Amino acid sequence: MNTRSSAMIMSLWLAAGVALTTSIASAQEAKEGTAYQVKLPTTPAKSVEPTEKLAKAGKIVMCTELGNPPGGFLAEDGVTPKGFNVDVMSAIGPVMGIKSEVVHYPFASIFAALDTGKCDAVMSNNSKSPARIAKYNFVEYIRERMGLLVPKGNPLNIKTYEDLAGHRVAVLVSSTNERLLKEASAKVEAEGKPAIEIQSYPQNTTTFRQLDLKRVDAFVSDAMTLSYFMKLTDDKYEIGGLPIDPLTIGIVLRKDDPALHEAVRKAYVALFEGGYVEQAAKTWGMDGHVELCRDDKQCP
Repeated sequence: MNTRSSAMIMSLWLAAGVALTTSIASAQEAKEGTAYQVKLPTTPAKSVEPTEKLAKAGKIVMCTELGNPPGGFLAEDGVTPKGFNVDVMSAIGPVMGIKSEVVHYPFASIFAALDTGKCDAVMSNNSKSPARIAKYNFVEYIRERMGLLVPKGNPLNIKTYEDLAGHRVAVLVSSTNERLLKEASAKVEAEGKPAIEIQSYPQNTTTFRQLDLKRVDAFVSDAMTLSYFMKLTDDKYEIGGLPIDPLTIGIVLRKDDPALHEAVRKAYVALFEGGYVEQAAKTWGMDGHVELCRDDKQCP
């Protein structure tokens, strides 16, 4: 990517002056299938050619779950998408000289939306599980651990998923963490311990609220999400542990369109090389909690 393109991409953040919000993400929930076009303070120069299909449409449809801060959520006005994933998705189209349309789908139905062509790509903190790798193409962008958020002082001494035996935990429905909690519950039951009471919710904003209302003893999610909520509540909570080995997270695309996969990969690399991705991570308090990845610096 040329110097002019790099400078243009960096200027997006210099012009935006975006600061990490100091209040809990809006409780307003987006309606499934709602489309948004996020206005960038400066349009990046085109440096990647779109596919013929994207060029004809004049846009790329990027789907995400807008109840998952700091990845994606609605601002306090209830209509403006914000977050790390939103910032990156909104710039991918312009790098190809087209628009980015950000569309909300709950985590439980986002893959169905991708499978049926409602989305060109999904960027919603989706891990590269063996089952997903077999079905989809990925553009890797971060690697992070999974763990637990608990009340300050960790009164129940919960450090691992197995420590939740006999306790209540809130988790995002249909997520990798939900699967891991079910496996942990089966394990502790086989050892003669009480099962884990797993409460699953459609959005992480709702999931965290259960902990804040003392309806559960812990909230399980990825490190960047746990850190976000911990900071927003002035360290009222702490990370009890990050017992799950780092998982690789990626932008997800259908395998039937390799040209689209290559175009999105090149667009993401252009944003990475221009400093945009790193600045976005810093803006949303992710630095130190995730490892950023790109084409020539892939996640392990």
